[in-house]
Amino acid sequence: MRNDGAQNVDWAAMREHFPATESYTYADCAAVGALPQDAVDAASAAFARLSQQGMAAYLDLKQQGEAVRQQTADFFGVDKAGIGYTDCTSTSMNLLAMMARQEWETAGVRRDEVVMPKGEFPSSTLGWLHQGFTPKWVRAEPDFSYPVEKILAQVGPNTRAVVTSQVQYQTGLRMDVEALSAELARRGVWHVMNATQAAGVIPQNAAPYTAVTATAVKWLCSGLGNGIVYLSDQIRQECKLPVAGWIAQRDAFAMISDEVQLKTEASGLETGATDVVRLHVLGANLDLMQEAGPANIHARVLALNGQLMDGLAAQGAVILTPREDARRAGIVSVRHARAREWSAWAKERNLLHSVRGDDVVRFSLHYFNDEDDVAGILELWPQGPRSAS
Repeated sequence: MRNDGAQNVDWAAMREHFPATESYTYADCAAVGALPQDAVDAASAAFARLSQQGMAAYLDLKQQGEAVRQQTADFFGVDKAGIGYTDCTSTSMNLLAMMARQEWETAGVRRDEVVMPKGEFPSSTLGWLHQGFTPKWVRAEPDFSYPVEKILAQVGPNTRAVVTSQVQYQTGLRMDVEALSAELARRGVWHVMNATQAAGVIPQNAAPYTAVTATAVKWLCSGLGNGIVYLSDQIRQECKLPVAGWIAQRDAFAMISDEVQLKTEASGLETGATDVVRLHVLGANLDLMQEAGPANIHARVLALNGQLMDGLAAQGAVILTPREDARRAGIVSVRHARAREWSAWAKERNLLHSVRGDDVVRFSLHYFNDEDDVAGILELWPQGPRSAS
């Protein structure tokens, strides 16, 4: 049952779905989200059916997986035809760059530049570089932001795409991707948006973008190997799918091997037999998040991380993440002169988190966290290897 925000949420009951919270202060969903027991049960049930029934179970589980595709589409606010699955964002970005290249041959136009923030996660950038695009890097402002006008200043006649994350992985900055996308559409430039650090925290609407990628291993808490890609009607009309396989054929079970008859839906990116277990894990998580309500989760994550930021600031910590709600999501990044040493010390005390670079400690609290987790982090922060700055 979807919670549209009108109902109160029992956050303590939600926390009970996540076994990791029994042993750890789990503040690392920006790296790998904790799996809820629901996902473990879904995977176990799928594996059990495959063990007992083999192919009969597979076909049934695959059909049920199409219901998960509809769930995914609803979660991202788009039509099911636009949703495809890959193994990760790196794969999705490579596929999108391959599609963008098609213009060089089909239209005789070589728009071979791609505009990207210099601080982007490598998954967003490397596929484009590997496919021969020339990067136009946008450097961050002193406050680590990337103003829309600064990005647009790099867009020129040879720009094929602008690639940005909705939330930056190092600082937790939420970018103004909505305003950027509207202007890029007016200019006829693709906007490819990586929603990995946003999906599961910020309610999603993928419809304004040319394409959206995400990996469900983080805030969607769905384990490794769950990549999601949205292809807009525009990109599916402009480009053919860049890969082929028997499952990608319009009539896969006709077993046509001498002619390529690819689907036009994004599911055509799935070239081989579907990993049905992975889809059932994703579906279990989407069910749980819909029960809590995406808007409620967003408010909960902002509140918990806001409490953490206020407490750290009161201790004199240098926080890189903007405090304004509209400019952040679930990440809180903090300077520490001995970040790696402090991190190792804190992990020995069951505080899970990440280090980025040599001097940044990154915390990422999700909806299953609580005020005791915040208090635990604040208690540990001034202790251990010093000095922090």
